[in-house]
Amino acid sequence: MRIARRTCIASCVSTGLIALAAVPALAATPQIVSSSGPVSRTNPEVKPRVIVYTGDGSGFLAGRGSSVRHDGSIDWTSYTATSATGLAKNWEDNCSPNCAQGKFTGYPVRLKAYDPHVVLGHDIFTRMTVTYTTGKKNSSTWKVSTFSRNFDWDFPPSSAA
Repeated sequence: MRIARRTCIASCVSTGLIALAAVPALAATPQIVSSSGPVSRTNPEVKPRVIVYTGDGSGFLAGRGSSVRHDGSIDWTSYTATSATGLAKNWEDNCSPNCAQGKFTGYPVRLKAYDPHVVLGHDIFTRMTVTYTTGKKNSSTWKVSTFSRNFDWDFPPSSAA
């Protein structure tokens, strides 16, 4: 009786291990490239507060506040393994008389990040569609690019369908 019980326990344990091995690993939560520049601890990141899409900081996506100084963070309404959506403002510097002294204006937008792939060792969304909610500008879709271990959003963006 004892031998039969041990055999059953060994058989049940090994069957359980086989069943566990057959379960697929949980999908990683893809990240979003949050700033132009070298890969760092916070670039990319999950649910970034700010997404800088220009190398000089003259254009970025951030919270819906009334000024750049008090912009808050992007309001992520959905974030899954296949896409992320959120509300923000697209802050653009008019660079007049130069970018250091220019005035930022915020345009309300909807963001959709999608098409996850592993790039430079990070599981990231490689596409982002920016849709203006005021109708003043056209929607655009941006693509992540890399150069010399740096992330960047292709700019100028291509028109979205």
